[in-house]
Amino acid sequence: MNPFRNASMLVFRLSGLALAAAGLAACDPIPDASHSMGLTRDGAHQFEVITHPPLQIPPDFSNLPPPKPVEDQPSGPPVQAQVAAILAPQVALATDAVPLTPGQKALDAAAGPQPPADIRQRIDALPHPAPAEHSWIDALTFWSSPAPQEPIIDPIAEAKRLHQPIPAAAVAAPTQSQ
Repeated sequence: MNPFRNASMLVFRLSGLALAAAGLAACDPIPDASHSMGLTRDGAHQFEVITHPPLQIPPDFSNLPPPKPVEDQPSGPPVQAQVAAILAPQVALATDAVPLTPGQKALDAAAGPQPPADIRQRIDALPHPAPAEHSWIDALTFWSSPAPQEPIIDPIAEAKRLHQPIPAAAVAAPTQSQ
């Protein structure tokens, strides 16, 4: 029995079941089903679009409020540290500037001891099992047979062949139609 035939029948049945479920959900006996599937669209209310008043340019720049002293401004990590934490979290995690929370300490204790420093080399040195020929997911994903391989044409050799003169014996004499 062909395993690809069984896989294609399974895919066909599952897609039919999914289509039937989507059709039933769109029937609207449950009011939120079609909304949760994204089949209905709620338009924005014209007065709820802008929640903040627009910024205004002061008429005179000499009457601006004085700038706050540095002590009054909220303190936090510098912008460069925030960018480094986003782009390279291992750099931000390498410092112990922020103490661990009790939950993080409990998770760290439950994780066990630290792995050895050469763990990656040890794992790479282990023999890896050979991959399976075909798994069931391959049967689902690649259910159709592959397309036949077309011959690859060498463009230089093909150009030389096209520029060669045609022998006279290969050319048929034109016939005159009456």
